[in-house]
Amino acid sequence: MTGERDIKCNTCGKINPGDSLFCSGCISALNVKKISDLTSDDLAISTIGLIDSLSQVINVDSVSRDNEIFISYLSAFWLRPETALYQAAEASIVSTLLLQNQNDPFLDIGCGNGVNTSLIAGWRFMPDFDVFSDLDLESSDIYDSPLKKKDQVSFLKTGRTIDYGIDIKESMVQRARSLGTFKQVLKADVSNIPVDSNTIGVIYSNVLRDFKENVLSDALRECQRLLKTEGSLIFPTPTKTYRDKLYHYSKAKEMEKMGDLTGARHQLVLDRGRSEYCAQQISIEDWEDLLTEYGFEIVKTYPLSGVKLTNLWDTGLRPYTPLLVKFLENVSDDNRYKLKQVIVDFLTGLLYRVLEEDTATEDPAFLVIHAKKL
Repeated sequence: MTGERDIKCNTCGKINPGDSLFCSGCISALNVKKISDLTSDDLAISTIGLIDSLSQVINVDSVSRDNEIFISYLSAFWLRPETALYQAAEASIVSTLLLQNQNDPFLDIGCGNGVNTSLIAGWRFMPDFDVFSDLDLESSDIYDSPLKKKDQVSFLKTGRTIDYGIDIKESMVQRARSLGTFKQVLKADVSNIPVDSNTIGVIYSNVLRDFKENVLSDALRECQRLLKTEGSLIFPTPTKTYRDKLYHYSKAKEMEKMGDLTGARHQLVLDRGRSEYCAQQISIEDWEDLLTEYGFEIVKTYPLSGVKLTNLWDTGLRPYTPLLVKFLENVSDDNRYKLKQVIVDFLTGLLYRVLEEDTATEDPAFLVIHAKKL
């Protein structure tokens, strides 16, 4: 006689107790949860277990974890570790230069959401903060979306207040203002910045490299107007060999040489404009001539990234960001936090060596240029 809680195996027909995970006759699954039925929280917990196991296999604890800037960037940009890696490399240079001018007014041209500049200026966010918790996935640019959450941002450590942030996108201005790390964030074009002449001690910008010649000329003219004499202009820029160190562009060139034009075109689609967007792929000599024309002198250049770091920056998790953000919308706050912490810990050990080795390259894809107004 079959009990009320007994279960019949659909494969062999054997009757099993109702709580059996597997059939005692043919070992078919009876009460095992289907993979397709796993919830987002189930997947988050499973991922925590996977990464925890991988941490033990590759022994990430053997790698130095004393780079506060790197860990802070990974925490803020944990779903885009390639962005964290590149920006941490840049910040380690820029933050040191900023300390040399800590009593002078500081302006960031193209401040975006303000997170990068805030980290450069020494602010350290609480571990539950990240840049992916309030994005519009239906927007053509998920980062250029209106600020919905008005929660006050909390900090582990306060840094230098940033005097001015300038951006042309209203959504970025809102987000930068919400951090509370800027005195003023202004919506403005680089050709007409509403700040008094000869009042700024340091200008930093990671968008100068993206401007075509006419816009770059306007921007440099404004930088010259705003800076005090001997004031610093600090910015990263690609080098002449930048494209050759991009993953998808290099693959496209290889396929083109082999006659695979379809494959080459597909790689350029996946490049998503990276090889074109950084418009100023010029030599340091060309930069010297250009800066001299607008009343600047280069003080020093700093190598920023070699092939490994640039390849990671060009690939990474960028295409998966909308999927990951969507997935996390259905994960509980507790499991999201646990998942983030184990990923940040794992990536700190996994990627730190790239940061140490690839910023010392003699043939960089990017440089940081420190110039001064004459």
